[in-house]
Amino acid sequence: MKETRRLEIKKKIFAKVDILNIGRLFLHEYESARETKNGSSITFEISCVDGTSYESESIELFDEGGIIDLKRINSFEMTFYHYTLDRRMNISAVHGGYRDYLLVRGCDQNWVNGIFTKLKEIIDSIRPQDNWIIRYRTLVLHIIALGVGRIFYSLLWLILYQHIEPSENPSETVKTIRSFFTTYPYLVYLINWFLIWVMGIPWAYMIRSWLLDLWPGIEFDFGPEHMKVEKLRRLRISMVCTVGIIPIVLAIGYDLLKYFLAK
Repeated sequence: MKETRRLEIKKKIFAKVDILNIGRLFLHEYESARETKNGSSITFEISCVDGTSYESESIELFDEGGIIDLKRINSFEMTFYHYTLDRRMNISAVHGGYRDYLLVRGCDQNWVNGIFTKLKEIIDSIRPQDNWIIRYRTLVLHIIALGVGRIFYSLLWLILYQHIEPSENPSETVKTIRSFFTTYPYLVYLINWFLIWVMGIPWAYMIRSWLLDLWPGIEFDFGPEHMKVEKLRRLRISMVCTVGIIPIVLAIGYDLLKYFLAK
């Protein structure tokens, strides 16, 4: 009876040392099979964003100063077959996240579970792709909506303020509305922020999507620094946060202060 164990790999940042640790375990199984003169094969493969790919039976692809230090890697895959004992090991990962999995298959249950556990321990030790934007994506969405909406609201207010003047002889309905909001000024505050949120929410979805793309589900942290596009963009994320969060905090603080001082 053949047993298969599979693990989906998600939210991981692969460093070169992680690739080497996995590759050495694959290579150990291959060399053990060769020592017993059993039929086996091993393949290490990497694909680059420039369209080139490389394949080898050794982990020289991951040596210091090798391909992964010189080019931006799009994906890697390692495969080991033991034809005599009907064993298979396979791991694949794509930058950005697409087909990222570990697979161990064989007729020997002890071998399958043992190898799978060792590989899983290595994968579990890989740095996770995690930050507060990913953890609190809903909160981030509404913060961005309020920040962007506040900008549009302020621009609209300036335009209306310059072209529309209050009526000197308002109708009874207008007087009643004014009187109501004068009695309950906090409702004006809530309505204003609701309108701000409505103005900003369509843009917030687009901005949040762009932000989440800066932290791909699978990321390769090796290769030339100037080719690490997401990492370079994240260096500017503080500016985005500053534009989105600080104006909101200041605006809310100003409105609250104005409200309580007016009481």
